[in-house]
Amino acid sequence: MLLGKQQILDAQDRRHEDVAVPEWGGSVRVAMMSARDRDRWEQETYGGDTPKVDD
Repeated sequence: MLLGKQQILDAQDRRHEDVAVPEWGGSVRVAMMSARDRDRWEQETYGGDTPKVDD
């Protein structure tokens, strides 16, 4: 069975992990970024320019 676009977008497949941070007296949850979140972060960080990668 081939998946459709909406099935892929609706998938609950983003992993997360709770990480202890003793310095703060508790834990934080670290989660994978979605593509949308990454794009937003890149826009805010680099102004839309993709950073250059040296070969």
